[in-house]
Amino acid sequence: MQNASIQATGEAMPAVTRRSFLGTTAGVGAAAIASGGIAVAAQAIPDDKSSAINALLADYLAETRRFQAVYSDWLRARDSLPAWASAGPSEMYSDGSKGGYHNGWPELAVLPTPDPERTAAKYLIRPSLHDLWKEARSTIYDGPFVVRNNDGTMTMLNPPPVIGEKRRAARLRGYQKVREAIARRRQQREEWIRAGLPRLDAEMDASCDRSKEIEMRICDLASGVSPAEIAAVSLFEFMHDTEDFPLSLLKRMAPHLSGLLRVVVLDMIVVGAEGVSQSLLYLGQASTEERA
Repeated sequence: MQNASIQATGEAMPAVTRRSFLGTTAGVGAAAIASGGIAVAAQAIPDDKSSAINALLADYLAETRRFQAVYSDWLRARDSLPAWASAGPSEMYSDGSKGGYHNGWPELAVLPTPDPERTAAKYLIRPSLHDLWKEARSTIYDGPFVVRNNDGTMTMLNPPPVIGEKRRAARLRGYQKVREAIARRRQQREEWIRAGLPRLDAEMDASCDRSKEIEMRICDLASGVSPAEIAAVSLFEFMHDTEDFPLSLLKRMAPHLSGLLRVVVLDMIVVGAEGVSQSLLYLGQASTEERA
């Protein structure tokens, strides 16, 4: 993906690709951040403010790399779960296949036996407590709430509630299904704990909090109008919102930046709005998905 020319003081910077940029900056002779494999090329003369922003940006990228490492562990833990305890399709069809929207509720321990003759039948196999409440509510009324007419329209009904022993039996069935769902949910929670998911969730939350704190420190520090300050604020605004205006500011400020900030800004310009999730700022390091 070719980068648009960067205009600065009437002079256009040559278009670069992400691959060529990362290759050339590695040979400029500046120090590399070993943990992230990011070459830092000193282009403009840094002042105290830009040096402080560069230092905080290095902390931000380091924390981002820690998050990505924990997230990789989380993905492996999630994939180790048994299928019934993972998120999955919520319905079973008459031919025994599964589909419908995916949800995180556990799959039933005993799946319903599909009837091949009822080709339009759907069986809920990952019911939530709300689903079970709706099902129980429907069983204590004598008839459906909605019927489909021959012309495809729907008619709303107001069926009377059942009474006596029939109502009592329906309510007991509903209570039993809720108890079974809660027990199944507890089994699912045990599988999550065994895989380490709650611990990894907490680590990712803590890492996000630290990253956000560093980001706020950078934005608080960048309270002036120097190129480094404008670029620092625009960098995070573009990552979060991918709007054209902060990107245009990054393009104008890039020639006047130095150190790590320049590297990260130029990388963000190259990847653009469609590639933010593969940027140095998002991943903390160079993506393995190179762009020609």
